[in-house]
Amino acid sequence: MAVCCASEALSRSGKFVDYVDRLTLHVLERAPHDLEDLAAQDWSYRGGTVSDAQRRFVEEVGEDVRVKGLARFAHPEGRIWTWVHPDCRRGVMLNLLTPAPMEELREVAFQLAGQILTDRAGDLVVGEDGPQQVCDVASLLLRPWARDPERSVGEVLEAKLGEGTNLHEYAHFDLS
Repeated sequence: MAVCCASEALSRSGKFVDYVDRLTLHVLERAPHDLEDLAAQDWSYRGGTVSDAQRRFVEEVGEDVRVKGLARFAHPEGRIWTWVHPDCRRGVMLNLLTPAPMEELREVAFQLAGQILTDRAGDLVVGEDGPQQVCDVASLLLRPWARDPERSVGEVLEAKLGEGTNLHEYAHFDLS
């Protein structure tokens, strides 16, 4: 989930972190299909709907706070890896199925996240909420690996992380 606020000070505050943690737990428990579904769901923590709670939280902190993206990966064997670009405006979430230990996964996942952000892998669709990235895992796995264009992303993942490694799903967030 990508939650944005207007200042770095708020993003580091306990109040904001608590709010995002509770919202994340809600998403895990209630599994909304999209942002519209999330906004309409009842949220017992703050009362009313998630949208009502969002409005009250914005009033309480005096800054704009928005949920800009939502991805929920549900694969028990997958390893979820997230990365937010240093500009804090873009990020990637990966669900990789791999036997590799986390130490080996970090470097490859970091490189893959960078490639996703650079290549804009997938199709850009303009919807009601603005531009959104539609992620197609199959086409990403066939693309050339940015650091070794002679091999595909899928080939490099398996070579570096072990046989059976597969990118199950991914999401790209643009928070600008």
